Amino acid sequence: GTAIINFINFMDGSDGIVAGSMLLIFLIGSIFVANSYLIFVGSLIGFLIWNWYPSKVFMGDGGSTFLGALFVGLLFNAGSLNLAFQILVIFSPLLIDALICLLRRLFNGQIIFEAHCSHLYQRLIKAGWSHSSVAILYMGCIAAIAITIIISGFKNILNILILEFLVGIWLDQKIALPFEKSLK
Repeated sequence: GTAIINFINFMDGSDGIVAGSMLLIFLIGSIFVANSYLIFVGSLIGFLIWNWYPSKVFMGDGGSTFLGALFVGLLFNAGSLNLAFQILVIFSPLLIDALICLLRRLFNGQIIFEAHCSHLYQRLIKAGWSHSSVAILYMGCIAAIAITIIISGFKNILNILILEFLVGIWLDQKIALPFEKSLK
């Protein structure tokens, strides 16, 4: 749970990416877990209007940590391990970006506790993508994964994760600022 909370905090470095992604997750949570998550959907819609590029307000550590803790609470309240895992997979674009970045920095001898700009979403922005395009990419991936899981259930989760990983590799290798350049 602590790792998930921190990973969500790590990803709050581009306008709209965390607020938009969490909006979708809590919408899914309100459908499959409890409709009480709709209050957070409404709050995030209002916040996202002001947090979209160019943002007028920022979430900060307090907001992203709160949303991370709320997300962990959603996982614990899912009612079954199967549903919790499906919700985790739906949110995996952000979580996998954070995890892979952390591991790459570790294997490259970087101090993983220092601020950096090595996440895929940050390197896409440095390569010329707008904050809005990057946020829409992550939100679109989350929506596509959610729709696939809703339609086909648990049986396609491995295929979804493989496809997500391949898209991430393609973006990393062909579009984003090279990881090595982000370390400088």
